[in-house]
Amino acid sequence: MNSAVFGPDRTIVWLASYPKSGNTWLRALLTKYLCPDEPIDLNQLIGGPLTFERSALDDFAAIDSSLYSPAALIPYQSAYHRSFALGGMQPTFAKTHSAFVTTNDGVALFPQEASA
Repeated sequence: MNSAVFGPDRTIVWLASYPKSGNTWLRALLTKYLCPDEPIDLNQLIGGPLTFERSALDDFAAIDSSLYSPAALIPYQSAYHRSFALGGMQPTFAKTHSAFVTTNDGVALFPQEASA
């Protein structure tokens, strides 16, 4: 079993799952574990979406992502993920329903160098 590696630039812990497979339950468990004295608010769970924040991606990449195919967006999303993780020392849990895919040039949607 591989251990998570945290440090500069490697702070994203991906919570990957199929829709309706228990992702919210896992996020509620993580929230209560990491914040035991706080009441659980289903709208404020740890591990919210990071990958499909279209407005944030558009602002970051200075593009209109609605004009791009999913495959054409991968390099932009990958750069966004690396930028998000850059310099972070605390783990960030991020849910996703996306598959691990790469471009023909080998650019990964979820870059290893940004992931714990």
